[in-house]
Amino acid sequence: MLLRFLSQMLSLLELNLKINNMFKKVFFIAYIILFADLAYSQKMPVPAVIDQLYPSSGVKITGYTGGRLDISYQNRILAQDVDRLISPFRNRTETSCWQSEFWGKWFTSAVLAYRYRPEPALKSVLDKAVDGLIATQTPDGYIGNYAENKHLEGWDIWGRKYCMLGLLAYYDLTKEQKALTAAGKEADFLMKELTDKNILIVKKGAHRGMAASSVLEPIKPVTDKEGFINLEPAGLNQDGIWMKYKASFIVESHKEGGINRDQLHFATLHQQAIPSTTTHGSGSGCPNQSIQGD
Repeated sequence: MLLRFLSQMLSLLELNLKINNMFKKVFFIAYIILFADLAYSQKMPVPAVIDQLYPSSGVKITGYTGGRLDISYQNRILAQDVDRLISPFRNRTETSCWQSEFWGKWFTSAVLAYRYRPEPALKSVLDKAVDGLIATQTPDGYIGNYAENKHLEGWDIWGRKYCMLGLLAYYDLTKEQKALTAAGKEADFLMKELTDKNILIVKKGAHRGMAASSVLEPIKPVTDKEGFINLEPAGLNQDGIWMKYKASFIVESHKEGGINRDQLHFATLHQQAIPSTTTHGSGSGCPNQSIQGD
């Protein structure tokens, strides 16, 4: 209201009193000063809640959701028979199925559970699970459950992915070098096998190579943190071998036999599986993951 009144006064003075130029300038400056003073004097609103970040370990979720998390923590994460998950990696007799994913899927969930609620009992389980898995690694770097003559077939590469994801999760949690080293050896051996056998990863595994090619997820962080053993003969650095691998996937996935863009878009839109031209384990013939055993 005050500003409107001053504005009206200015108009009246200009029209009726024929103010000279100097007076108009002085009056205008006074008008600006008054407006600035009024604006500055306005109090800034104080937010009802001050935003603040807290460590996840300092937050306790309650209510229905918290209760379900507690049940899962106690009766699923901690109750898992770790030796049962590791056993297939010692035997290495698989030819088509996917149980090599079970360790990694459980382990990455267990790491998240530990970050939420870091208890010594779970830390002990995580340590045991990593040591047990690393103990199965062959001298050439392989961690998997497939027979040697079936490497890269079926869900083998998919399972190796989950092993690396679990080892990386443990390294990020503890900074234990043994986990990163094991993941690096696994990645290096996979690249070596694909190169030595002149195999295109998009032609392996289920869903026209999509399952196998998802190993891109851990490959990049492994190469960033660990590097590969056999880079020098190929004349590549870490970025070089990564870019070569990624470029190969992009190019070959659009060739005959690979998935094309229209198929990928349709499958994503309709949440349908990509038709597969490869042979892999069927749901009825492959084991399911359980806590203690079948």
